[in-house]
Amino acid sequence: MRIAFRVDASIMIGSGHVMRCLTLADALRAKGDETLFLCREFPGNLNAEIEKRGHALHRLPVGAQQTQASETTDPTHASWLGDDWPSDAAACAAALDAWACPDWLVVDHYAIDRRWQSPMRPHCNKIMVIDDLADRPHDCDLLLDQNLQSHAERYRALLPPGCRRLLGPRFALLRPEFQQLRPGTPPRTGQIRRLLVFLGGGDPENFTATVLQGVLASGLGPTLHLDLAIGAANPHRPALEALSRQFPSARIHVQTPDVAALMASADLMIGAAGTTTWERCCLGLPSLLVSLADNQRENGRQIARRRAALYLGDAASVSADRIGTVLRKLAARPELSRRIARRACDVTAGCGAELLALTLHADQLQLRRARPDDCERIWRWRNDPRTRQSAFDPRPIDLAAHRRWYQGVLDNPRQTLLIGAILDQAVGVLRYDVDEESAEISVYLDPERHGLGLGGQLIAAGSRLIRDALPAVTDLVARVRPENAASLKAFRDAGYRAEDADPLTLHWHPNGFTGADAGPGH
Repeated sequence: MRIAFRVDASIMIGSGHVMRCLTLADALRAKGDETLFLCREFPGNLNAEIEKRGHALHRLPVGAQQTQASETTDPTHASWLGDDWPSDAAACAAALDAWACPDWLVVDHYAIDRRWQSPMRPHCNKIMVIDDLADRPHDCDLLLDQNLQSHAERYRALLPPGCRRLLGPRFALLRPEFQQLRPGTPPRTGQIRRLLVFLGGGDPENFTATVLQGVLASGLGPTLHLDLAIGAANPHRPALEALSRQFPSARIHVQTPDVAALMASADLMIGAAGTTTWERCCLGLPSLLVSLADNQRENGRQIARRRAALYLGDAASVSADRIGTVLRKLAARPELSRRIARRACDVTAGCGAELLALTLHADQLQLRRARPDDCERIWRWRNDPRTRQSAFDPRPIDLAAHRRWYQGVLDNPRQTLLIGAILDQAVGVLRYDVDEESAEISVYLDPERHGLGLGGQLIAAGSRLIRDALPAVTDLVARVRPENAASLKAFRDAGYRAEDADPLTLHWHPNGFTGADAGPGH
């Protein structure tokens, strides 16, 4: 596939948008996809880093007209685009046409809304938006908001019908090293011996200096090893170097690729409530958070409600003395840091890039016959609590009993067992029990793949295969528990409808397949 990204980094915008798009682009390229970035040449851009990683780059010059947001039509962050939106859209459309129409256009930009996205439709197959503000309408097929949500329906009026939504930090786009380091990172002891400070790539207001002054005010400085991470675009480096010399043990890391290792070795981090929040959570790192921008404020509040970090509020209202006071309290209460670390670790496992890659390739779902080596995989899926809670018989199944059942299914000519796979990765299982002219379907997904909209596609693909392979079968039937709303939606989106007095016995009507968003099938 070919995937293009419209995203920017700058001193004002920061580096987080580009970095998370790079994470997704790296995961997609590892699967054989081609990638192109459309980025403006702002001061503090990361265009050299994009090219260093081997992605194609189309550079957009900063326009002569710097759009300011109006009260009625423009996004609040319209000035972040670097040009008026029609000019930006025209330049991007030309670049996409020159590259050849991409399968997906990924837009991660607070200055872009539906007016920009709709004209892109003739120049790409599908559009994905990465957002966390929910402050403007979008024309897209898929929306990702990786932040914790105060309410799940805040995008409903902003998206077109059928747009799939992936919400929450489960889908956070973290670099693979975080997921790799997670199993080997020991539980935090609560002792604060190593402190990591990272306020993002730009930090134009130099809140980093306030943090360092707060650490000094806490009295902990002489006992700490301080790791200070800053972006290459940080304009305050000389002042920060001078401040860091007041610590007996301090090191400044400039545009370091080793943030994951720094987080894994730290006992506490002070940072912004932005994209690095999920990196810290993945590694169970206790944190003190501030919001450096409006879009980080709600995220900070939500993570604090989960008690997975301490949120101090807007950086502009947080003094060095307050930081020092909180640090002293944490140092005196190691059990509090331990509790925060455990809750943080439960927020995300760091698999978002892999989940997004599967979602973008969902149209490539393929079916194959189940093999003997699928036996234990299916057993794990079936025994997972998330599967059992929707099953007619929720009791766990013994492995030996499962093996006997599994071999019986493979040997039975009246039963068909199929595995659904995307990019050779198994994502779900279908079973068809044939009785003369009818066949009953049973389905469940890999529990780690719930919520990607794969259920309806898997059911529809299997139903078409059975129709073609077994022409004598004229009725495909599914039974669904009444409380299993996700499965009901998946079957209905795949073309199944109730025909008789039992609303939970569904029959397949192939012309009824909608192709709309579908939850996990069980």
